[in-house]
Amino acid sequence: MSTAPDSTKPASFNLLHRWQRYKQLLQRRWWILFLTTSLAVALQGWNTVSTPPKFGCNAKLMLTGRITLPNTPVFSEETNFFIGTQIELMQSPIVRTAAASRVQTLHPELNPCAVSVSAVQQPRTAIFVLQAIGDEPKYTQALLDAVTQEYINARKEMRSAKSDTTLSAITNELKVLEKEIKSGDEALVKFQKENNLNFLKDQTNNAGSYVSTLDNEIAKLTTEYELLRRLGIDQNLDRINAKNDIGNAGPAGTLSGAVTGVGPQGAYLKAKEEIQLLKAQLAERSQDLKPKHPIIIRLQEMISLQEKLIEISREQSKSQLADRCEAIRIQIENLKTQRDAWAAKAVELSGRAAEYETLKSRLDRSKALFDHLLTSMQAVDVNKSIDQDAISILETASNPLPIKPGLAQAIASAVIAGIILGLAILFLVDQLDSRLLSMAEFEAHFTEHVLGRIPREAAGEPSLLQPDDDRHIFAEAFSNLRSSLLYLPYDNGLPKTIIVTSAVPNEGKSTVSSNLATVLAFSGARTLLIDADLRRGAQHEAFGTRNERGFAEVLIQGLPWREALQPTRIANLTLLPCGQRLLQPSKDFLRPTVDAFLKEVRDAYDFV
Repeated sequence: MSTAPDSTKPASFNLLHRWQRYKQLLQRRWWILFLTTSLAVALQGWNTVSTPPKFGCNAKLMLTGRITLPNTPVFSEETNFFIGTQIELMQSPIVRTAAASRVQTLHPELNPCAVSVSAVQQPRTAIFVLQAIGDEPKYTQALLDAVTQEYINARKEMRSAKSDTTLSAITNELKVLEKEIKSGDEALVKFQKENNLNFLKDQTNNAGSYVSTLDNEIAKLTTEYELLRRLGIDQNLDRINAKNDIGNAGPAGTLSGAVTGVGPQGAYLKAKEEIQLLKAQLAERSQDLKPKHPIIIRLQEMISLQEKLIEISREQSKSQLADRCEAIRIQIENLKTQRDAWAAKAVELSGRAAEYETLKSRLDRSKALFDHLLTSMQAVDVNKSIDQDAISILETASNPLPIKPGLAQAIASAVIAGIILGLAILFLVDQLDSRLLSMAEFEAHFTEHVLGRIPREAAGEPSLLQPDDDRHIFAEAFSNLRSSLLYLPYDNGLPKTIIVTSAVPNEGKSTVSSNLATVLAFSGARTLLIDADLRRGAQHEAFGTRNERGFAEVLIQGLPWREALQPTRIANLTLLPCGQRLLQPSKDFLRPTVDAFLKEVRDAYDFV
């Protein structure tokens, strides 16, 4: 079987290559479709000619499917369902069996035969056309008349049985509903005794509002708590001082209402202001006075004193802020506890209110259904005594006429069957064929990048490319291959060593390697072509050079490779022929001299 398509390719790409494959298969094996179609047409023609004649007759019925009572519609069938149901009933085994018994009783002299009965509705009418086809004309006509009568009888019996069944079902349902209504009334009265509905609704609303208030308070305290934890002391004091500048009081539970001019925090901020003033004075005085001047010394001492005061106030403020942070955390936990308790209470109250609504809704539905069923039972009871079906026989069974087989229809069906069979055979042939027949199919099955496409020469082994070769398509293919190798993105620079190989012999590796080396030499690159096919190497024949010594002698005998080189007619291209033939050359490629050889030739040539 062929390789599965690459799932990474777009679906449209895989569909396109499948279409191309089937198109080629159909072009090659079109005779399979012709053969299967011809065989099917021949068989169908023989079957049509050899089939004995049949006789057919028609009858017509008109009926409606709506029951109408005075002031009360009791029963109405959907139009789509009604038509399909009646056609199935006309063709049902029950009606056929009863009709056959009726014919046997009324016409014992007729010989029974196989008769097919079909029914169709005339478009946009309530008229049904019944057709019977059989081998015996008289029996076929009599059976069709019996089918129309037995269908009418079956409709009446079904109506009567349906009315009785409906009355019984409605009566049983009414008894069940009476018990449900009584039980629902008792449950509702009991609930109203145990609960004050107005007070229950007020409690539910109040509990929900209080839970919302607690959530807001917890959110504010959580924000203040996170700010106290994450911000430094200077950032916290600046934040508090900024709030005090806007208003000296903030929301409850925060530090924005604190007076920053009092306590360690006030002393810390005041000391920071003082030290800024002293540093400014020191900078101003230092411009006119020397460092040993008494005023400069006194200012430095005052700055040192303020720095110590700042450090002491900073530690005190840090401790005070930590205490405040812990107090807010405890307050948050207490609020969360209250919130959970009130939320549970709100859920409980909501559940009780919902329970009341459920009891009331269930009772209302039971009462409404009880009233509806009671009305329906009265209507059905009246309906039993009224003939609801408007069924009449418009035409009895017509005289039987011979039916000729539809030759055109038979041939068309045979052609379709033959084509389907042929396509199935072609699909099976394709599944058994594992070959890749196009480039698009190759790209659909494999993820490897295609470097180039080399056309197959029309006749014989292709000759080497020449500088002014008139095989433009062939030459352009190798030029594209050369460009692909030179301009692909490589991680470690442009490759200098290229290996051309194939899965099986005679796939074109000698042609590709020799012509690729030729186009590389045409571009001015110093190129060495090594014939490494040590069993069947024939590059020396293509280039018209000698083969006394070559790559085999370099590997086995240690011959210096430069002594085995053969010049070619193409500038910049040198050939290292295969040399002597070897039976098992694979082991010779594992010699340690191979790596040294490849390194030397890589250094000596642009491409190997």
